[in-house]
Order: sequence, then C-alpha cells, then structure tokens
Amino acid sequence: MKKRQHRCIALLAAACMCTMTVPVLPGTLPETAIIAGAEISGDFEYSVLEDSSVEISKYHGTDKIVEIPAEIGGKTVTGIWDSAFSGCKALASVIIPESVTSIWDSAFSGCAALESVTIPDSVTSIGNGAFNGTPWLQARREENPLVVVNGILIDGKTCSGDVRIPEG
Repeated sequence: MKKRQHRCIALLAAACMCTMTVPVLPGTLPETAIIAGAEISGDFEYSVLEDSSVEISKYHGTDKIVEIPAEIGGKTVTGIWDSAFSGCKALASVIIPESVTSIWDSAFSGCAALESVTIPDSVTSIGNGAFNGTPWLQARREENPLVVVNGILIDGKTCSGDVRIPEG
C-alpha cells in the first residue's frame, strides 16, 4: 500500500510541476508578476504581466526577417524573454519596436544567420549572452572588441588589456 501511495504522490507532484508555465529563477524574470500563462498570437508566444504589458517568451516562426510587434491584443510589448528566439536558424534580421525595454539572457543566441538587429534607444537592459553565436555580434566585435549598445556593455570577450571604469 505504501508503494502505491508514494507513486500517487509522485504522480501528483509531477502533474503540478507540468502545469507551471514559466520557471521562476532568481534574477531571470522581471519583478512584475505574470498573471496569465503563455498565450499565442501568430508566431509569437507571450505572457501578459500584472501591469498588462506583454513579453515575448518564444518565437515559433521560420521567417528570415522578423518585425516584433509593438502591441499584441492591444497590450504593449515590453520585453523579449530568455531564449525566446534562441536557435532560430533562418532568422537573418530582427526589428525590435520602441516599446521594448528589456532583452533577456540568450534571447537571440545561436541564431546562426542573424546579421541585422535594430535595437531602439528604449532598450535599457540586455541580458547575458543575448546575441551569442550570431554573425551580428561577430561583426560588432570586429568594429570594436568592446561591444556597447545604448550604453550597455553586451560583450567584451575578445578584449585584451587593462580596463578602467570611471567613477559614477
């Protein structure tokens, strides 16, 4: 009987974990709470946040050129989550709207054809490795080994020498 109870408890725990829509790890998600599970609009999977804004959680398309919408369902798109476009092999160009303020870790990593990225001034946060493994990042490194976008250091892996950080 105990073996059956343990199996039922294990199945119940597994079922509960499967119904979670977003993993919650410290520092990976915005402070604004998610109030709805993932929803889909066209090729975009997204979540509606407590403040009624939207963050893209996954792209399911295969287009070479993607223009991220500024609004989905009348709600403002404000972020692109961890790995949302990661591994999109065909993606060559992405246009991010002015409404977006955050691009999370690895958002576009592994997009082997990504050569053109339009990042508006509204973006004030770019996560770790957001563009790793893209021709776009490689081209930026060739221009300057210290890759800075909107005042945000996004890559310095090919730098050498001393670094001085000024006060303030």
